[in-house]
Amino acid sequence: MTRPYSVESAEAHKLLGDPNHAELARYLDTVGDGSGSKNMHVAAATYRLSPPSGLIYVIDEIRIVGWDDTVAAGVSFMGLVALTLGCKLEIRSKPSDSDEIVIEDLTNGVTIKTNGDLACLGETILFNQGAESLVQCSIKGTPYRLEGNKGESLVFQTQDSLANITGLHVMARGRIYTNII
Repeated sequence: MTRPYSVESAEAHKLLGDPNHAELARYLDTVGDGSGSKNMHVAAATYRLSPPSGLIYVIDEIRIVGWDDTVAAGVSFMGLVALTLGCKLEIRSKPSDSDEIVIEDLTNGVTIKTNGDLACLGETILFNQGAESLVQCSIKGTPYRLEGNKGESLVFQTQDSLANITGLHVMARGRIYTNII
């Protein structure tokens, strides 16, 4: 998978877009196109961001934000005890008429089970005020490229029930290009 480092290198990688390319700022959801459920405080589920055919998303930042009405610690996940199975953060592809495959595991094989695991992924803020908590993890670095024509998606999969936390969202920020390859 090609990972452009700037607008100039994105154009060199045939991510042809207007110099005033569209900005991407979208929550992952259960459908992948922005129309599905975005709040992840439910039973285990899969959330995704999928560019439509003909577009390429270059993701510069992934932000995971959770909040709860209990105090969070490094050994817990949000305000819950550590998760049993954890959460996955991956780039996946589903070419037409085939099974979905993992292109890249963004956690290097370690599922996210605690706030400490989030801290290993990126800049993490753990904020407790009284009995309430907020956990935010911002993952930046080498941009990730998702091609709509290849059925690629950014996927956040919860493997445990998160119904007992108040809320959890994952947002991707970056750029949108027209795929003319």
